[in-house]
Amino acid sequence: MSSQSNSKPSITIVDEVIPAGIAQAANEVDLLQLLLERLQQPTLQLDLQGSVVYANKAALSLFASTTEMLVSKQLHSFLAAPWSAFYRNCFEQYGDPQALVHSASEMMIDINETAVPVNMSLSFMPVKQPCLLATFQDLRAQKAEIQRLHQLACTDALTGLANRRAFFETLQ
Repeated sequence: MSSQSNSKPSITIVDEVIPAGIAQAANEVDLLQLLLERLQQPTLQLDLQGSVVYANKAALSLFASTTEMLVSKQLHSFLAAPWSAFYRNCFEQYGDPQALVHSASEMMIDINETAVPVNMSLSFMPVKQPCLLATFQDLRAQKAEIQRLHQLACTDALTGLANRRAFFETLQ
């Protein structure tokens, strides 16, 4: 015979798992910003007019900036053409912030007058004070790896000279 336990599963909360700041969050805005700070992905919190309200540490690192330099700036001011004009028009024309939401698109952002390839995703947060979250994925390492692989594919491993593939690509 098998013996079955009548005990029910339980959940134990360990104090170290929940950061002290979350328990002390005064409101939804504080809680959202505490959670955004924990994200490893660069994220900007925007108001419904497209102004930056908050930037997490990863975003400050990506934009090579400080909080003071990012907060209150418009999202479109970071984006390179044609995305800058597109988002400026979107925020000016759309009354419904959910119409601005879209999945990741490859675009360029301007960082100290240098174009950096990123994927950006814009999400609507339906909280008491509605906002948008712009999350970014830096594509520089990925682009460099693709370029390195292309170089390997077009180069003879023994001689280091351009191979047949490179020749045909040049002809096209």
